[in-house]
Amino acid sequence: MKRIDYSNWKEFNICDNKLWNNIIHGKRLKSSDRISGDLDYFSASKNNNSQTDLISNPLFVEENSIVYNTFGLAFYVKNSFTASDEIYIFKNEKLNENNALFLTTVINKNKYKFKYGRKAFKNKFKNETIILPVDKDNNIDWTFMEKYIIGLKEEVKFKKIYTRNIKLQNNIDIKWSEFQIADLFDIRGRGSISKESIEQKGIGDYPYITRTECNNGISGFYNYKTAPKNVLTIETTLSGLCFYHDYEFSTGDHIMVLEPKEGVILNKYTAMFIKTIWRKNSYKYDYNRPAIKENIVKTSLI
Repeated sequence: MKRIDYSNWKEFNICDNKLWNNIIHGKRLKSSDRISGDLDYFSASKNNNSQTDLISNPLFVEENSIVYNTFGLAFYVKNSFTASDEIYIFKNEKLNENNALFLTTVINKNKYKFKYGRKAFKNKFKNETIILPVDKDNNIDWTFMEKYIIGLKEEVKFKKIYTRNIKLQNNIDIKWSEFQIADLFDIRGRGSISKESIEQKGIGDYPYITRTECNNGISGFYNYKTAPKNVLTIETTLSGLCFYHDYEFSTGDHIMVLEPKEGVILNKYTAMFIKTIWRKNSYKYDYNRPAIKENIVKTSLI
């Protein structure tokens, strides 16, 4: 696909009525009031396109929309759904699966501005701007956005992945037991270093691991290392993001290094298994109860 020519793009407010016919705020529905069903329920989550439940008692129903959650993440929803008060629903009759994919990609470029302590409620995002292609009359070019995504799909040959109601072909028939994570790993900091200080070390071959959820936690490569390879890391400020590293590296603030104890076999395969189980415990941690060392050592894995 040839590079995009940005010379004919224009800045729009994210709430611009040229972009949306309507912006709908979701409604609160406590988990205790939800009745199990088959209608998608969306709320604030960074996972599963923000779909967090399936219910049968919606307060309202929408479709063919972009859902925008309070983490500043946007997703397209084609079929019927309902949503919590941590969701805003962007509507336009011109919206379809292709131009929506283009739009959500652009909107999500601003997600770094929002987090747990600064959620993307309307009073926070109403002044945000995005840059979009326009036609000769300076109107949003919906056709260009749609054709661009169609071209990408033809070039990359996307394969759709369906996850709902898929049955496992093979059941895992093994014996399970409970272990304290501190029984499996030595948990320690490995000499955190600030961004400013590590930049003075110079660009190099060793990854710099920070609290970012992207790129396996890597925020750059520098001529400095403090941690051994073949370990896990956990960030300790919020939900405890966990990554495996088969290379030596250095760490920023709020990163714990988990080094396997004698007899524990850790490689990229066992690490993926362990970190998946660890993530099942992530609901225990949030802004008020971060995944600090004192809480990590109390965590049990099965």
